[in-house]
Amino acid sequence: MNAFANVIANPASITARRQLLLEWKAEGHPQAQLLEVSLALLDPGELTLKEDDRYFSLERRLPEKHGREWAGRIAEIAQDYRYHLGMISGITLTGETFLKFGAELCALAPILHLGLCEPLCLEHVFAMPQLQQIRTLFLDGDSGDHEAALMAACPYLTNLRSGALGDRITAVGMQALATAPSLSNVIGLDVTNNPGAHSNVRGHLFIKPINDSVYLLGPAAVPLYNDALDQAAKGYNCETPDWPPSYVDVAWTE
Repeated sequence: MNAFANVIANPASITARRQLLLEWKAEGHPQAQLLEVSLALLDPGELTLKEDDRYFSLERRLPEKHGREWAGRIAEIAQDYRYHLGMISGITLTGETFLKFGAELCALAPILHLGLCEPLCLEHVFAMPQLQQIRTLFLDGDSGDHEAALMAACPYLTNLRSGALGDRITAVGMQALATAPSLSNVIGLDVTNNPGAHSNVRGHLFIKPINDSVYLLGPAAVPLYNDALDQAAKGYNCETPDWPPSYVDVAWTE
């Protein structure tokens, strides 16, 4: 397995991307510079202030200049795509399109963050094994209890960490999500503006208002939320902890 195939097989692995960088630099791959500066910014303490500023600028400008060319086929399929850690890791498209091209897209890039809009076709999308690599799921549609039940029954969302869900989910749908075995690794799902946003649920997930939003939180959220509270208290602003954590930052593994 070459380094790129290893990244595709392990899309959330930082180690796999570091190995790919070595291969890309040896080959003179045009995307190597973006991957290099993005990996360097993971540990900005190793950079001088001048390097830090320059790398941030390059991380922004390189996709602006070359992103469409590098995206290739992905740009033809997805409505939107985003570069994270040197490669396309986020896409937005209809559920219908993902159903048709999801396997191809996940073979072309290490997709971790998925935004779906109408037509959602969730009855079929939630049967796709490609969802096993998804860390963030945004549903931009008229999602309610039926869609929540489909999500709760999906066996492939075991690595889901964050996302935002519909606006018609009642207490029934919230309870289904809270007890879904596959969602036990969730940090936070934004359920603000749903009818069941303040309902009482029991299960792996629990409902909690934070700042001006409401979230379904899982056990993985507790240490992160406590740290956010500590940081807020140190800043004399303990009523508004810095939440949610960046959906990109919580996606990576070593």
